[in-house]
Parts: sequence; C-alpha cells; structure tokens
Amino acid sequence: YFKSFSQDPVHKVVVGSNEPKGFLKATKAFKNGQYDEIISACNEEIERSEDDSEYKLEAILLRGTFYLLSGQYDKSLSDFNQIIHPTDIDPKLRSNALTKRASLHMQTEQKDESFADFALAIEIDPENPDIYHHRGQVYLLVDQLEDAVNDFSKAHDLLPKNPVTY
Repeated sequence: YFKSFSQDPVHKVVVGSNEPKGFLKATKAFKNGQYDEIISACNEEIERSEDDSEYKLEAILLRGTFYLLSGQYDKSLSDFNQIIHPTDIDPKLRSNALTKRASLHMQTEQKDESFADFALAIEIDPENPDIYHHRGQVYLLVDQLEDAVNDFSKAHDLLPKNPVTY
C-alpha cells in the first residue's frame, strides 16, 4: 500500500536517534514492520505541546492512514480533515491526505466525494504522481478505462522510474 504513495512524508524522514520519540518513533516502527506501535507513537507526537512537536501534522496523517487501513473510517476521516481544511498546510501533506480520503470515500461508496477530493488534490499539487495513480485505480473500479489509462500515463510521465506507476 505505502509503495503506491511515492510522495508520502513517511518515506522522507530519516531517523537518526537510537531512542526516537513521537513521529520519529512511528517512522522507525513503520520501517521495521512494527505496525502495532505506530498509532501510539503518533499519539505521543500529537499530544506534545506545539513548541515540542516538530512533526505533528505528519503524525496526524500517518495515524489517519493506519486508521484507514484498520477500517476505523470515522477516526481516519477526522485526521485527514485536520490536514486538508487549513489552506496554509504544506501542499504535499494536503494532497496526500486528500488522495487517501478519496480512497476512503470510495470504500464507503461515496464516488462523487472521491472524485472531488482527487480534483482538489490535483489543483493543490498537480505534479504529484500518486494522485493520478490512485485516481486511475478508482477509474478502473467504475469501468472508466480510458480515464484510467490517461491517469496511469500521467503518473508514469511524472515519475517514470517508479515501478508502481510503470
């Protein structure tokens, strides 16, 4: 699942500490396949004071992703909305949250909301191949094959060396 999000912030963080805390601990757990530790480590980051929380938004996004993967849709939606609604958030974080929320909408049979999220993600971050890749998958689900091919081609054009988009 995560390999289909080449632009996900969790891939960009380097953990240098032997005893990381919060989001860095969650990232280390993710990289080590210790998935049951991720939500609590994200909570640790989120509950820190604003001054001490360097990765609060990233922790909310990662926690929302794991809520989505575990079928906790209400919690996932709440976390994604915290990233999506403020317009001054990093566009990469917002487009990632929108793309994941679009998938959540498809899983809960809200097709129009799903495509609206993809459209907004593209408006915010038009060069993000992940958006086109995931929207292409949704187009396949709804039998819009030409649109799917166009989106998969766009994803490949934006990131030609990525085996997932290829």
